[in-house]
Formats: sequence, structure tokens, C-alpha cells
Amino acid sequence: MEKRDNPSRAGHTPKLPNNAGKLKSSTARVQSSDVGATCANQFASASFPPVCCEHRNCIFPMTREIGGKRTSPLWLVSEVGPPRGILNPPPPTPEEFCLSLRKPAQSLAELIDYYWIVTWDLRDHGPHIQKTLPQPNVHVAFEKGNSHVYGIVTGRFSRRLEGKSRLFAIKFAPGMFRSFLGESVSQIANRTRPVCEVFGREIAVLEQILTSQAPEDDLVAAADMFFQLRTPEYAERAHFSKRLVRQVLEECNLFTVDDLAVRSGTNKRTLQRLFAEYVGVSPKWVIRLYRLHEAVDRLRSGERLDGAQLAYDLGYFDQPHLINDFKSLTGYTPAQLHDLQ
Repeated sequence: MEKRDNPSRAGHTPKLPNNAGKLKSSTARVQSSDVGATCANQFASASFPPVCCEHRNCIFPMTREIGGKRTSPLWLVSEVGPPRGILNPPPPTPEEFCLSLRKPAQSLAELIDYYWIVTWDLRDHGPHIQKTLPQPNVHVAFEKGNSHVYGIVTGRFSRRLEGKSRLFAIKFAPGMFRSFLGESVSQIANRTRPVCEVFGREIAVLEQILTSQAPEDDLVAAADMFFQLRTPEYAERAHFSKRLVRQVLEECNLFTVDDLAVRSGTNKRTLQRLFAEYVGVSPKWVIRLYRLHEAVDRLRSGERLDGAQLAYDLGYFDQPHLINDFKSLTGYTPAQLHDLQ
């Protein structure tokens, strides 16, 4: 994306990486949308729609009501706040679809962001394609006959849900999976590996528990125990990379790698190497991703949006450049995403 030419916002936001490196033959590619970039002027007419308060919960069409106020959607049970990056509404009722976000044990808080458990029963309905934005985290997902480590997906992620099933997944904190992988995390970007290739045969017992019909509390306890017994030694570079990703998330006026280098006191080359080794993608990609996450969040926030002002707030040269970047990652223009709600 093109940025305004001033000292605090110099430089350009990158395109998504074309290649994450070659792996051994047993490694599989992750399926993600293949949305090509299109000239900004083609989308200039697809401006950000005004969003009023009545649309605040449109992405979550059925919500709980407590004391006359809407709270979380019926299909969400969360100990860690609302999920980010859901692009299209899931099936609306908890009988059809339920997402549970669970905290790990306190001793694992630095290693694991949270556990997420998806349960669906669509036997009386057609298949559902769930679409989400990527995040700079490695996930380990356990599903009967399909348990894998998922490297960071650099495009929109889509998953076809059909029939009846449950999936238990672990969202590792940015930078913290390197010690389990034993190599640069960039080696699994846009790819998956069977869990046994990363954790060895000892993962089989945990996999059997996590793919069973045991209560959620039992699944969380089993995952906690497994990783408490295998917590890696403290690694300063891993923790530093985690802090850098958090800094990008929290400082909304951080637009370029130069900004991050200055604020972290680290040169650009070191940042590039650190992110590739521990996070799995470039710092430019993470900056771009979080700014677009913010655009999606604000689109749904209930506030009336001025597209030009939002482009300025996120460091873009103008509104068409923001719209073009938005579509290249989400697959939608802002107006199209609004129409999905």
C-alpha cells in the first residue's frame, strides 16, 4: 500500500510473501483464498459504508441479552474476550455451531494465548464455508483423523464445515512455537505438518483425548498437563519477538518497519531475521495485517466511518489504497463485507 510521504509514516506496506521456503515432502500446503491485487481505482467507488449502531452486532445475528443489553453471540462462549478476524457469520444457533475460547493454566500464559474449541452439527443443513483473517500465530489443531500443526496463513483462511464434528485447537503466542519446531517458523508458513512430526509419538495419547467426546474441562486439563510437562526453557529472543508483535498490535500509529525499529531500538535487518525465525512472517506483513484487522473491527464497531479519515488513521496514502489492500487480504471491499452482515 502507498503511504503518505512524511517522516513518521515513510515507506510502504508490503505485499504478502510469495514463498515461505521449501519443506520436506511430507509437509502439506494450507488452502487459502487466492485473491489477486487489483488496481485501487477499480474499487474507489466501493467506499466504506456508514455503519450505525443498529448494525453493531450484525456479524453475530443471534446474541444473548442480559439486562436489556446485547452481549456475546449465542454461539460464543469465551474466557478471553471476543474473537478477531471472523469475516462471515457462522451458523447462527449454538445447536449448529459453537465456538469456545478457553484460557490455559496460568503457568502456560506466556506460551499459549488460548485454546479454541469448535463444535458443529450441520447434518440437517448444507455445508458452511467459514472465512477468517489470518493472525501471526501458529495453531495446533486436533480433529479425528486430521490433527496438524498450522503455520501462519498469509491470506484469507477458509474451512468447509459439514456433518457433525468437534475440533480442539491451541493458539500459541507469537514467537513461542520455535522451541517445539526446532527450526525457523517461516519454514511452515502457509503449510501444515502432522502433529506427530513435530511432537513425536508421545502426542498420540493427547490426540486420543482431545478427539474424544470428553467434556471440555477434561480436554483443557489434558492439554494443560501435556504442555506443562514440556514447557521450554526461557528464550530471550522468542520473548522479544512476542513483545514486538504485541507492540505492533497495541500501537495503532505504528505503520512501517522503520517505526518499529526506532521504537524498539532494533535495526531493520535484525527485525527481519527475528521475525522470520520466531514469528514466521516479516514484520511488514504483521504491521499490514494488524492495521487491516483494525479496519475490520472499526467497520463493525457501530461508529459512522469516514473512509478517508480511516485511511489516514491507518497510515494509507488515500482511501482507494486502503480499499485495495483491504480486498487483497479479505477478498471483499469494505462495502461488500458490510453487506455480508
